Amino acid sequence: MTDIFELLKGKQNSKGDFQKQPVIVQGITGKFGTRHTKLMIEYGTNIVAG
Repeated sequence: MTDIFELLKGKQNSKGDFQKQPVIVQGITGKFGTRHTKLMIEYGTNIVAG
């Protein structure tokens, strides 16, 4: 199972760079989901759908 912090930070490739994993947010249209999705984007999470 993937660690949540690995999803947020990304995986390190052979060059030492971090590649962002795509993340789908369930419940993004609600107030709670919208707020936390914005925070995730500010942190650098690769949000692809919701």
